[in-house]
Parts: sequence; C-alpha cells; structure tokens
Amino acid sequence: MTHLPQVIVTAGGASEPIDAVRSWGNPFTGRTGMAIADAVRAFADVTLLLARSATPVYKASDHLPGKLTIRSFTTSAELADQLKELIHARPAAVFMTAAVSDYRPVRVVKIVDEQPADGIHPNRYRWTVEEVGGSKIKSDYEQIAILGMRNPKIVDLLRQEWGYDGLIYKFKLEAGVTEQELIAIASASRLASRAQVMVANTLDMVDDKTGGAWILDDAGCRRVARAQLAGELADDLRRRLAGAPQK
Repeated sequence: MTHLPQVIVTAGGASEPIDAVRSWGNPFTGRTGMAIADAVRAFADVTLLLARSATPVYKASDHLPGKLTIRSFTTSAELADQLKELIHARPAAVFMTAAVSDYRPVRVVKIVDEQPADGIHPNRYRWTVEEVGGSKIKSDYEQIAILGMRNPKIVDLLRQEWGYDGLIYKFKLEAGVTEQELIAIASASRLASRAQVMVANTLDMVDDKTGGAWILDDAGCRRVARAQLAGELADDLRRRLAGAPQK
C-alpha cells in the first residue's frame, strides 16, 4: 500500500469568549482553507482543523485519493493545542489559513467616569472603572470596555517552540496598505516565521471575482487570482514534495 504524505490545513475564524453568550470573532468563512484541503487531497492525506463556525457549511469533495480528517476548534488556544499534538507526527506541510485571534478578552469593566488625562495628549483619557465580569454581562451599562491580552502567534510556535522542520505555508491579511506595501510586509513576515511560502492579500483583494493573493517564496512573488489560488498552492506543494524546481 502506498502511503500518502500527511498535510495539515487550518481554516476558518477563531472566536474568543467575552462571557458565556458573547465572543470576539471575525467574518472569515474558511473557504480558502477548505478549497486547499480538497485540492491537496489529490495526492495527500489531509487533517483539516476547521473552526466550528465553518464546519456546518463545508461539503468535502468525494472520490479523492487522500483521506480527510476534520477536527474542530473555536478559540485560538484550542487550535494551538490541536496543532501542537498533530505536529508530533511530522506532517509534510502545514497550511496556516485560519484567521486566529490576535487578542483574547481577559476582563470586562463598566466605565464609571471618563476624563481627559491632561491638556497635552488629546487621545489619552483617565477612566474610573468597575469590573463587571460574569457568566452574562448585563446589557444596561452605558459604556463598557474589554481588556484584551495578546495571543501567541501560532505560526511562529511551529519552528520556535515545537521544532517543526516541514513545509510552512503562512497566510497574511493586511488592511489600508497598497499591494507594494503588502509585498514588503509579507516578505519580512515570511522570513520571521521561517515559512517556505507566504500567501498575502489585503481586504480589497478578498473579492471572489476581482480579488486574488500574492504568493511569495525564495524564487520571488507572483499574483494569483482567487479562483486559482487553491490549485496553485496544491501544485506548489506537489512540486516541493517531488523536489522539483519552483516557479
């Protein structure tokens, strides 16, 4: 029996609980990651770490050679825990398409009083606050504030903490920058994470019809239409696994 390469794809948006009924989240559907999982299954077994918000809408393709295993996550911490476990099996590649949360809520307060901090800095305020956490934060406060603590960057844990030495496909979204600025930011980010491939776009590039993404690697960068992105990345992985020259 031929053993197929093992590949991990993360997809969908993480959600961080504020209380038992509210959460911080993002609008990303996981469609890109799901399309990559299907494309890669033409030659590899795929474990898809899929956000629970995206799970009900995913319809996996049938009759593909590669086996598909789906595992669900909600928070960024859950995603990190599952990824750390799976990395021990040394998969051939990891596609980090999931939109993880940069911050997680750690405290909710109501604002009792707000005053300017001084006469010099117009954007600085002095707040008097009262903590109002609980299983369900009341809805009758005039103003509340949520204190967020930065989450670890999961993609950087792959090399730095978990010793993963396989292929990393990192994904980056920026807003309010030009495409040339995006390329510069993405190039530096790829090197910082020691990823073989970076896939980068802006919010303006997300549109299905006119959008696309930049693919950056050691060979340079190229712009790919969104409709061709999953197939292009699957072909890139196939070439790397075969030891063929990259485009």
